[in-house]
Amino acid sequence: MEKGKFADYEQEIGLLYLRSDFQGRGIGKELFTLGYNEIKKNKCDKFFISCNKYNIKARGFYEKMGGKLVLEDEDNYNKRVVQAKYHYDVK
Repeated sequence: MEKGKFADYEQEIGLLYLRSDFQGRGIGKELFTLGYNEIKKNKCDKFFISCNKYNIKARGFYEKMGGKLVLEDEDNYNKRVVQAKYHYDVK
């Protein structure tokens, strides 16, 4: 990632992960909404979330929640460290 690329963001949802046996129950949406509302309460106008580039289910979830892809790391031999970043506007 470019140094400082996200320096103008005051907020980030650092990690939102559910075990597969809890997915599909609306829990992720509730957690996302809690984070979103907290960011909004703090009067921030945008935030971002990172996830593994290869986690297709997570990426679909973040897009469904309104995220816009703003950065995707290049492929790496260690697929665990390759990230995709999604931007959200707070309304």
